[in-house]
Amino acid sequence: MPESVDSAIKGPEVSRSKAEVNAARRRAVGRLYEVSKPEMGFITWGMAALVVNSVTNMSYPWIMGMAVDQMGSKASGKFGGTASIRFPIMVGSIFTIGSIASCVRVYLLGTSTDRIASRLRGMVFDSYLYKEMAFFEEGSTAENGGRTGDMVSLLSDDAVTAAELFTDKLAAGMRSLNSSLAGSVFLFVSSPSLAAVTLSIVPVVGIGAMTLSRYSRRMKEQLRLVQAAALDFAIERFQAISVVRLNGQEAHEQQRYQEFAAVGLGYSRSACFAQGMLMSFLNAAVNVSLVGV
Repeated sequence: MPESVDSAIKGPEVSRSKAEVNAARRRAVGRLYEVSKPEMGFITWGMAALVVNSVTNMSYPWIMGMAVDQMGSKASGKFGGTASIRFPIMVGSIFTIGSIASCVRVYLLGTSTDRIASRLRGMVFDSYLYKEMAFFEEGSTAENGGRTGDMVSLLSDDAVTAAELFTDKLAAGMRSLNSSLAGSVFLFVSSPSLAAVTLSIVPVVGIGAMTLSRYSRRMKEQLRLVQAAALDFAIERFQAISVVRLNGQEAHEQQRYQEFAAVGLGYSRSACFAQGMLMSFLNAAVNVSLVGV
């Protein structure tokens, strides 16, 4: 990595222990929870709708089995009467409930995310607006870890990412937990021996997925830092465009910006490669599990 890009990304060197970092994260989550409290009613109902939607989705294999049984009974002449009407009504009811629950979940959690993000943007803007002038003067250049790129990033991307912690990310975790628990129960009820074969691959998949996911997140964080530094560098140069033109530094500044772009593309390739490996690994694991069963 070019030294100019490295210094712009890192800014002032800060040495913190792992315990201090974890404590800071816990405080940040606590403060984010306080900001999200006004939306907890919507979030709770959204999570309830998520559970209903997950249960209806998990019933799909059972419905398919019942459909096959019904068709088999029909072929043998045993299918008719009220049973022929009761089954499609039951299936239609389950799908209707699942569809309504999905709509409710998306609306409530999406609305909650936007409200939290809007509240966070207002807090960030107010915080920067009332800071001392020295804060901006000390960070007015890209070499000193400028402030403008950080502010734009916080107001545009980071606010939404933080707002999703108690909405989309929590929903994704609950959906995965619900699917895992319900799916495991259905598997063991249907066939304990085949369920054991299927679940035996879970530890390997979990370790591999966690490793690749952490690496991908680390690369994405580095990419975000590079993009923020590049944005700040561009803003600072455009603000001083007369000085750049006066000294004939257009080619030099163009080269420096290309260094930011090259470093960012390197991190992007690494993150995309890790995501590709993760999907490939999961796909292979699923296929191996199915073949084993």
